Amino acid sequence: LSENPGWITAIAKAFGTLGIPAPVTKYGHPAMMGLMVLGMGVPGAALGWAGRLNDDKKEGVKQKDLHNTIMSAFVTLAFMGAFGGTLSTAMQGEEIAQTPHFVTALIFLGGLTANGVFAYSGFGASEPKGKISGRKAHAYAGAALAAVVLAHAGTGIAGLLK
Repeated sequence: LSENPGWITAIAKAFGTLGIPAPVTKYGHPAMMGLMVLGMGVPGAALGWAGRLNDDKKEGVKQKDLHNTIMSAFVTLAFMGAFGGTLSTAMQGEEIAQTPHFVTALIFLGGLTANGVFAYSGFGASEPKGKISGRKAHAYAGAALAAVVLAHAGTGIAGLLK
């Protein structure tokens, strides 16, 4: 294994003894993350925007609540997926921190965390007018994160093809 932190190398070596087929090690992370982004990220983001733009306020609140539930689970799975991707990369003998995929993952996870904390903090305001501006910032930050996850997927695909 390459020059990764010792604890990652040790875990990767332990997983390497389990007889996991090479295609699962190589393609498992991208397959699962692709399903997660398409099955949770896209619908979750769409619900957030639908809730924002819905003229029926009661229905909009329901959509935003469902957005909150889906995206909370999405963030949890994104961090789990990052750990799985890290192990997969280490098991393949590559240095994790030397790839653009790792950098885009850090940006994405950091952005998800910041945007989630911002939302859970009340969108940075206590009065209704401030919350409206905060919700708008949250929505546009989420849209920017969609672009980051596309870049992340692109760097991952490029890594698979080399």
